[in-house]
Amino acid sequence: MKNKLFGINAFVFFALIMLAFAQTAMAQEAAQEAAQEAVQEAVSQEAVAQDAAQEAAQEAERERSFRIGLGYGYSFGGYREETDSTINRYYNLPSYFLNTNIEKGNFLHHINLGFFMGENTVAKELEDKYSPDRYHLIRANIEYALDYRMWGNETFPGYLGGTFRTDAYVITETLEIAKVTAIFSLGLHATQKWIIDPKHSLTLSAGLPLFGYAARPPFPGTNEVQEKYVVEGTPLKILGIGHFASVHNYWALFADLKYHYQLIDLLSLNAGLGFDLSRVNVPAPKIDAVFRVTAGLAFTF
Repeated sequence: MKNKLFGINAFVFFALIMLAFAQTAMAQEAAQEAAQEAVQEAVSQEAVAQDAAQEAAQEAERERSFRIGLGYGYSFGGYREETDSTINRYYNLPSYFLNTNIEKGNFLHHINLGFFMGENTVAKELEDKYSPDRYHLIRANIEYALDYRMWGNETFPGYLGGTFRTDAYVITETLEIAKVTAIFSLGLHATQKWIIDPKHSLTLSAGLPLFGYAARPPFPGTNEVQEKYVVEGTPLKILGIGHFASVHNYWALFADLKYHYQLIDLLSLNAGLGFDLSRVNVPAPKIDAVFRVTAGLAFTF
């Protein structure tokens, strides 16, 4: 009888111990579930906060649909004009820029103007062989591009479209022997934006000419025909002294990367890098390469 009672008591004691272990395990599992729920809630709140910040950045960028800016920088470049001589000339010149961007719906308009002027020279070891060793260079360009949004999300939108661009080059020792080149071109244009947050954004744009017209005489200076047009008061006829250009005799790439910092609602600061590379082969090769750094400010509306 005592053995039976002992066995029953042992069984009850063992059952109580197992029940205590089960309760402890259930409590630990409940604590783990609560901790996981707390972590998930925190992650969810962080994601909501990030989404809200992105939406605020996107909304702020959408509200600023018109931006016009002024820029100043330095252009480091070189060129070779083979209607004059087959040597490379180099320059480091201050440069000036005016940029306008208008965004309406899925369309993005760009209007860009650039200008620089100053002396350029040959390599130092060639200075004694060429006279004059220094020329005066003037370069100006104006571009209109229209892009349409084609890919990406609200934070990383991408655009593709077309561009019309005019580049003018004047190389002169004196006005009487100025070498003038004007290139009018149509081509592809692409823009990629990265809206980091309401104050910070990056914009990469590039243009690739496909067709054009290069107005450039095959010699330095002027001739009787050009002088006749000027005397007649019809200097635009000089543009007829040119050649149609496309990918078989004109290659170029124009690219810019710009960082914007929104200082206040109406004013932003920017800094950028640019690169231009071009070659026109009519009537003789002209090769240009430019790297530039810029800084400026822009008004946004």
